Amino acid sequence: MMKINGQALWKGEKEMAVRTRFEMPGISLFMKFTGYPVLFLWAGSAATSLIMALTGGTVPFSVRKNIVHKAVLVPFAGGLLFMAPFSISFIAIKIWSWADVLLYPEKTMRSYGFSFGPVLNRIYFEMQEFIFAYSSGIYMLCFAAGCVLWLTKPEKKKTRRPWGGADHSNLLS
Repeated sequence: MMKINGQALWKGEKEMAVRTRFEMPGISLFMKFTGYPVLFLWAGSAATSLIMALTGGTVPFSVRKNIVHKAVLVPFAGGLLFMAPFSISFIAIKIWSWADVLLYPEKTMRSYGFSFGPVLNRIYFEMQEFIFAYSSGIYMLCFAAGCVLWLTKPEKKKTRRPWGGADHSNLLS
């Protein structure tokens, strides 16, 4: 750990901060950490839906669908929700810097950032390094998870009218 301007930084954190601040705008970082994983989850689900519709196929496994669905959904949703504050902070920083430049053009450009505390900052930094190193594999994993989520989606329950009446919705059309 080293100190720069009175702030303790982990090894490599300064280089990453400089690289992300000047090479990648905030919206690109948001997309890399949150947008693309969600997009690939959706794409996997849509591709599976299309293949099943075109081939008239049936879901290959029906036993324990609920358990498999939750086993895939919970980690991905948890990871995305955990990364959301970190991802959104890049957009907030960008808006903050744009507003500062527009409102105070005479001031020189300053550095902006959020602190999530020493523990979360370290976890976010490690996750950021991991995502940068293995992003294509992570996105393919999200695509596969989208396929599995579609195949294991819960069946829609037929709604039953509380008054016991017959369904006359076809009379309206």
